[in-house]
Amino acid sequence: MKRFLSTSSSRFPIPSISFSGAGFLGVYHAGVYSCLLKHNHVLQPLEKLSPHHSEISPILTGVSAGALVSASISAGVTPENMMNVILKVAQRTKEKGGFMDVLRPGFSLIDQLEDLVEIEMYQALGGSHPKDSPNDYDNDLLMNRIQNGKLLHIGLTDREKFDFTNPKTDLKAYVYADSYRDIKDICSAAMLSSYIPFGTGPTLWEWDNKNLAVKRAWEIVKDMEQRGFLKHGVSGETVVGPRGILQSIQSGTEADDKEDVADDKLRYLDGGLANLCPEIDERTLIVAPINGIYSKPFIAPLAPIIDEGSILEKLNIIKHVEISDRVQIGANAENLLALYQMAKSSSNQVLEDRFRDGYDDAKRFLSEHDLLTVYSA
Repeated sequence: MKRFLSTSSSRFPIPSISFSGAGFLGVYHAGVYSCLLKHNHVLQPLEKLSPHHSEISPILTGVSAGALVSASISAGVTPENMMNVILKVAQRTKEKGGFMDVLRPGFSLIDQLEDLVEIEMYQALGGSHPKDSPNDYDNDLLMNRIQNGKLLHIGLTDREKFDFTNPKTDLKAYVYADSYRDIKDICSAAMLSSYIPFGTGPTLWEWDNKNLAVKRAWEIVKDMEQRGFLKHGVSGETVVGPRGILQSIQSGTEADDKEDVADDKLRYLDGGLANLCPEIDERTLIVAPINGIYSKPFIAPLAPIIDEGSILEKLNIIKHVEISDRVQIGANAENLLALYQMAKSSSNQVLEDRFRDGYDDAKRFLSEHDLLTVYSA
């Protein structure tokens, strides 16, 4: 049995899966999900976990686009519907962003994503529409599938602790949500995990006076923080917000008047800024749409081979860029193209090709680790 596999009797041998930041190449993640779903390594749509302790599906974690993918898988959104969401938001970006695409002033990518993701999650859980019938989906099924949050970690970056001058990921600023009440909590955390000022949403100084996705998400995540739903990425300790509500409840005393005031200053940003490839433990399977050197089990494109004696080899150019102690991204043309496609909307054909790449890379990984469960050509 491979080192990363679970030692329990569960039918899910992969204990945890991490979906990296990916931008529009979330389609790669969708392709990986499609393969994992086909071979029964994640819960099937509408499937419930049995009450037996051995029946625990993989913990899903992710940041940015990876957070949205993890949230969607948890709700049981199919790979096809996940792909349709990305194709739709890419089309919206082309139409509304114009030549500047996501960087057009006033354009907010997460505002284009918000309703599409929420609707798919509602319908995957038997609901109709979050605006028309906000409570007609099966929330009990959702809580069962994520075990109230134990099986879904959405990563965020605490902007007050993040060092923007640090070229590597900054784990001291990493926070994750691991408790939720409903779809709204999950979607809100995923939206903030995908928010980069002037990248995927409005700048910090212009969003406050508008009815935008980031503002709606922050109001809910702020409440989640006060309820103790957020944990520090390194210590695992509960993050307590400025109001100190949880702290006062635990101590049995009223919070100080100065602290018992809502903090309206946006605190959390894209989780990939602090931790591009979050892990649950050393067995976590990392999924990323860019090639490189990963110190843990991973699904990613194969790195290009540079022939010995070639000009590139003789020049001894930089071959990898260290992102963290665990991840080095390849410095090559393939990754330059991937980064471009992550940041800018592409044609349907490009996105569909990247979906197939994800599926094929996942199938190769499962085959190498003897984890294929059904015959496929």
